[in-house]
Amino acid sequence: KLIIEASDLGVFDVNLKSDDIVVSDRCHEILGFKGQDNLTHDDLLTHIHPDDRVMRKKAFEKAFEVGTLHYQSKVIYNDQSIHWIEAKGKVFYDDFNKPERLLGTVSDITEQRSFQQQLLEREEKFRLLADSMPEHIWTSDPAGNLNYFNKTVFDYSGLTLEQLNTNGWLQMVHPDDRQENIKQWTQAISSGNDFLIEHRFRKHNGEYRWQLSRATPQKDADGTIKMWVGSSTDIQEQKMFT
Repeated sequence: KLIIEASDLGVFDVNLKSDDIVVSDRCHEILGFKGQDNLTHDDLLTHIHPDDRVMRKKAFEKAFEVGTLHYQSKVIYNDQSIHWIEAKGKVFYDDFNKPERLLGTVSDITEQRSFQQQLLEREEKFRLLADSMPEHIWTSDPAGNLNYFNKTVFDYSGLTLEQLNTNGWLQMVHPDDRQENIKQWTQAISSGNDFLIEHRFRKHNGEYRWQLSRATPQKDADGTIKMWVGSSTDIQEQKMFT
């Protein structure tokens, strides 16, 4: 009980044969029924967002089969504000293997979902911006494995994402430039310093054009590298002029 209270969880206990339900005060509060008691199961359902009711029903049907309940859904409070909840539970069976009791918890994950939505929106803005740029834009994980390419990369190379993932990004680089590319990239990953190199990329028509590639590590507050963000800019005309 102390652990549950400390974790700010709501608790529910349902007798699946009699439909009797015991719900904690915190559970009532999370579901938008603060200060209300003696609510039936149907009463509690009234705050579940209409868009999520079918999903919730399927989650319970699956729980009766596999023994565990887990779903996330929106709830609508009396003031029409929308909140997110996460429900987890355990199904208990009788001697005939029929569900007879469901014991579980409910938590308010509104803040968490809001943060996730903000991250998704930021990522979408980054992708829209990257796809609108003529430069090659790419990212990698801390170990140096490239995991994102903007639209320009595909348009320029004629390669698909599957081809890039299967054979690697170096297939675009001129054979004479690959060893130096690997050397410079490896040094950047191991040292955490910026990556900077001039090399040639093969175009979809077989032509090679000079590119200036650079990448900068993105670090957290502790200085740990979380990802690398890089760009490759066409410098063919400058190189030919030089």
